[in-house]
Amino acid sequence: MQQLFSVLWYGILRLYAQPIEHESSRVVVDLTRVSLVDSVGVSALVTGMKRAREKAGDLRLVGMPPSVSIIFQLTRLDRAFETLPSVEAAVALRSPSAL
Repeated sequence: MQQLFSVLWYGILRLYAQPIEHESSRVVVDLTRVSLVDSVGVSALVTGMKRAREKAGDLRLVGMPPSVSIIFQLTRLDRAFETLPSVEAAVALRSPSAL
């Protein structure tokens, strides 16, 4: 079953992004089952990243399939987001502010 990161996902991300109110929050978004990200989905991720960074945290993307990766490359957002192969790798990585 293909998944579309869109309006539904925006609402879900907003719900789970509530903890970003705390300092140094790290959010990991697993995209392994997402086949397409539209402009609303990209906007949700950018908003989440900005909110996390405002609080000295970060939002990391994991498991990005090629069909999603191309959107990030075309919009040059691949330079803004940290992408990792797995949730475990993202959780294990220390936050930039902790270095």
